[in-house]
Amino acid sequence: AQQATNVELIARYEHSIYSPPSNELEQAVLDEVVDVLGLPPTSIGVESDMFEMGLSSITMIKLQHRLQERLKLNHELPLAMIMTNSTIRNLAKALMHRSTYTPV
Repeated sequence: AQQATNVELIARYEHSIYSPPSNELEQAVLDEVVDVLGLPPTSIGVESDMFEMGLSSITMIKLQHRLQERLKLNHELPLAMIMTNSTIRNLAKALMHRSTYTPV
């Protein structure tokens, strides 16, 4: 059922403009989002809304832990930050402004 859902979401957004990552942090966030959602790497861009692409409360928690680990954050990533920055670009900007991270 999850696979069908992902295929439907990709089809729904296939005509949207793809915006590639413009820096390492956006790429890292994008990598984790597509992995958590089980989507092909080029199926979403940095301006895509993660919740419209299928991010749920459960996958948001997975994303939170994956980003904390990958970016070696020196603080806990608040779920509220993910919820209020629903595009990859906005989340990357919020992460950059909030703290230091180790580039990947």
